[in-house]
Amino acid sequence: MDFFSPSTRRTLIIILFSTVFLFGFLFGSFGQTEVVETDPNDVVIARILGDQHFSFALGPYIPLFSYDPNTGESESLIGSTADPRLSLGAIGTLRWGAFVNSVINLGLDLSWAFNVGANGDLLSQFAPLTARMSTYLRSGAFEFPLHLGLGMNILSYKETTILTPLVKAGGSVLWNPGGDWAFGFNLMYWWIPELYGDAAGSPGPSNNRFGNFLEVSLSALYNF
Repeated sequence: MDFFSPSTRRTLIIILFSTVFLFGFLFGSFGQTEVVETDPNDVVIARILGDQHFSFALGPYIPLFSYDPNTGESESLIGSTADPRLSLGAIGTLRWGAFVNSVINLGLDLSWAFNVGANGDLLSQFAPLTARMSTYLRSGAFEFPLHLGLGMNILSYKETTILTPLVKAGGSVLWNPGGDWAFGFNLMYWWIPELYGDAAGSPGPSNNRFGNFLEVSLSALYNF
């Protein structure tokens, strides 16, 4: 069953797309990223209002465990030869962000992840719009953003497709060699509530679960 009603989904999509255009309109004409080079071996990163970036990240997607709120018990999601469950998967993310000041970046993520089940069935998770806020710490040519994201996740397994909330949190390490490009490592924790009601055809609240996954990825980022 869908977690949100059709009218609620339409409202959320309109709000998130409006946010993209609003950010682009407000920040697109402001100043650009400044990389200050005090000497050839000393790079200092300075971000200002209006600086933006696009990035692409790719890496493994690790199933951790599923929590049952009805019993308070957790069950491992990753399988083994003796007890196959979910395989190690993969994830790709496109990210756009804009700085509202020197340390706060607001943006949107688009992600797709997959794992393979015991019988070769694909578990697909498509997060088309995740609103994200990042706080940046810096040291020389390195940046250490901390991320928090809220969005929607389309989860598909076998013949079932549901829409769930998505919360993800984590951090990155970015290296800026100079110029417009940066390269980094990302570690993101995904928390996915799979919630059901009492409607006809629903699995029911007894099947509510909270999925926990870990994204480990490498990224390339373009600043403009």
